[in-house]
Amino acid sequence: MSLLACTSCLTALAFDFQGIAWSLFGTALFFLVISLCICLLEIHLSVQALDIEMHALYKPNSK
Repeated sequence: MSLLACTSCLTALAFDFQGIAWSLFGTALFFLVISLCICLLEIHLSVQALDIEMHALYKPNSK
């Protein structure tokens, strides 16, 4: 969605629609920030999952 908004913003600038271009630029930035937050959340979850797996590998057997 952000790529579409960025492309539309550049098209609006090419045809000299300044107001529409600013709106599309703001929309693109909003979607990029949301995308970044989702990526950071996914990285955090992946690190937690790897930590759980590493603890399971190095956990001494309790036999």
